[in-house]
Amino acid sequence: MLQAEVHRVRQASRFPASRFHFSQVTKKQRHVYRALAQATHQVENLQFRGLYVDKQVADPAQLSSGEEWRVKANLVAILLTQFIRSDEQVTVLIDRMPPPPRGTFEQVVLGRLRGRVGRQPVTSMLQLDSRTCDGLQIADLMTSAMMHELRQLHMSASKTNAKAALVDDIRKIWNVGSLADANTRRLHVSRYRLPSGSAQQGDLLE
Repeated sequence: MLQAEVHRVRQASRFPASRFHFSQVTKKQRHVYRALAQATHQVENLQFRGLYVDKQVADPAQLSSGEEWRVKANLVAILLTQFIRSDEQVTVLIDRMPPPPRGTFEQVVLGRLRGRVGRQPVTSMLQLDSRTCDGLQIADLMTSAMMHELRQLHMSASKTNAKAALVDDIRKIWNVGSLADANTRRLHVSRYRLPSGSAQQGDLLE
């Protein structure tokens, strides 16, 4: 369903690029990205769950020796823990991630996940180039819009350019006042916090 909606937007707009990417949003192309956001929202069962890190509040590298692969594996496991229902078995598609020195990134994430939920809810996990996957492009669009909004709050991103206008479009489409604070059935974003008590890998600040 999602792939069909994205294909319709591509065909209707004759979009020239190989992929949709927030960094490429211009005033001239904003309407195409707005149409993409609208088409995505119309996919009835589609949900978006986001997790962001504010290093001034909580830096996950403190628990991972600063190693990028370990930090990202922990964050992916945290997000999947919150997103996957107790009765679900899922397939996970992710963008390219830094490899650990031994084994694979997927093995690390699945091990973290099993330790958190006491079972293995993921039947398979696959790293893809986002240029080949419409779902990853949609995830990038939503995540980048959220991050642009956060950078606006810290005065490090424009509030008047085409990207800012698209962020406002997406807020209206999803009917939320803020992407970074969204808490609806279909759109929920959380902030990372350092663990307390017996937790070892961090958690979400709801």
